[in-house]
Amino acid sequence: MPARTVLTEQRHVTMSELGWTAEASARLGAVADRHGGPAGPRFVVFHSRVGEDLPGVVEVCVPVHAGRVDVTTAAVRTEPAHREAYLPVAAGHFEPPRILTVCDVALPYH
Repeated sequence: MPARTVLTEQRHVTMSELGWTAEASARLGAVADRHGGPAGPRFVVFHSRVGEDLPGVVEVCVPVHAGRVDVTTAAVRTEPAHREAYLPVAAGHFEPPRILTVCDVALPYH
């Protein structure tokens, strides 16, 4: 994956709080739309394991065109070039408890 600029929101959440990702996606998508549109599909990064009683770090990202977003109005970071493994997740599988199976599949690549 080449380096890319992303709008980002990151939180510590439990499994029951993962609905936050839909809200964050909508907010970030609206910001991207005001600055030339997304430069790719949104994605969610699970930086650590998330459980019902175990909050983990989850980040929602929307790629944008470098230099088009005012960094004083939104959190922006440059994601360095890297290799990645990803899983496309159908909308109905992102909510608990179905997301647990997706996390279990992805965990070995973390």
